[in-house]
Amino acid sequence: MRGGEPVGEKPAAVAASAGEINRLANEIERMLGSASERPAAEQSKRHVRLRRMLMRWSLTSQDVTVALGVLRDLSWRLRQRS
Repeated sequence: MRGGEPVGEKPAAVAASAGEINRLANEIERMLGSASERPAAEQSKRHVRLRRMLMRWSLTSQDVTVALGVLRDLSWRLRQRS
């Protein structure tokens, strides 16, 4: 045993909280918003649909952390090109 868990066993995945999923949805919307010239009402509808879709997925906290890191890296690379 190591740290209270048998050696070789992974800890149980922790489901992402609603706050984490909202952070992910907001980051995606931030990136899309800078490239989109849609009316605010359409952007709001898209954000609601995106958040609902992400909530249906069985995301873990680690999934959200990885996805946020990828989005930030992508955002940085896109800014470097312009």
